[in-house]
Amino acid sequence: MSYSQRDLIKKYFNLLFEEFIKDQKHRNVEIIFQDFSDSRIQGQTRRNKTKKVSQKGKIVSKKYTYTIQFLARNYENEEDLQSTVVHEFTHLYLFSTIGKHEHGSSFYSKMYYFEDWLNENQALTPRSEESKKHDKDQEIDIHKELEDLEKRLIKSKKKKRKLKEKLEEEKSKCDQCNGQLGNSYFYNKKANDNKKMCSDECYSLYYAETCDKCSKKITTSEKSYYADAKNKIGVLCEHCWGTKKGSENSPTIPGNNPKPDPGWKYCSVCLACNQRWNYTKKPRKWC
Repeated sequence: MSYSQRDLIKKYFNLLFEEFIKDQKHRNVEIIFQDFSDSRIQGQTRRNKTKKVSQKGKIVSKKYTYTIQFLARNYENEEDLQSTVVHEFTHLYLFSTIGKHEHGSSFYSKMYYFEDWLNENQALTPRSEESKKHDKDQEIDIHKELEDLEKRLIKSKKKKRKLKEKLEEEKSKCDQCNGQLGNSYFYNKKANDNKKMCSDECYSLYYAETCDKCSKKITTSEKSYYADAKNKIGVLCEHCWGTKKGSENSPTIPGNNPKPDPGWKYCSVCLACNQRWNYTKKPRKWC
């Protein structure tokens, strides 16, 4: 941008500023020149609020700082330059009087009032109605994009919430039968694997040993045996153990005594009455 354009921007802006911004809390303004990634954007006004707090923690006053950004490169014509200056000043003025605002009919009404004042004060040629229409059309296009972005964000949040609900729902299901858990559930304190069961039956089935020969689950009412008693390896149910023990061709001899209890069968018992009980969300030791 040539220095003549920068000088004009500062001149026009300062004329409006001195005439219409009287509140000292809103007179801390910095003008910068920097291009935007979106070529349609001609200028931008940012407001930062600072609070002055007393020793007792009460807010005694509020002050605001503003950053007004214009293009670093040249504006295409004088009309674009003037309209951008007035546009950004209108933001500053509305921030200083009503606070947050939108690009609506009241915004453009106030903007055209400032524009007429500046034209009269500096003997400038008024912009054409076509140029003014272009202002609104451009704002509408940008706002549509912002609305679409907001919709996508809302959709993304809904999707994230549904996923979270689904995960929570999965957490409240039995890991054995996939049924819904009630207010209380069984879990293996010894294994500490965060698996939850809806009933004693599901608990027993989930942690039960599996027979190496018939793949049957060996529950708490049955005994399990080593397939090879000498090396203490393998698992057999009572039926398969009996079949193997009576077989003369068996290369290994199963033991006569049942395997030691694996531990999971009695890890959830009441210390007072030795009965199994449901672990609730708050673990306890007595039923």
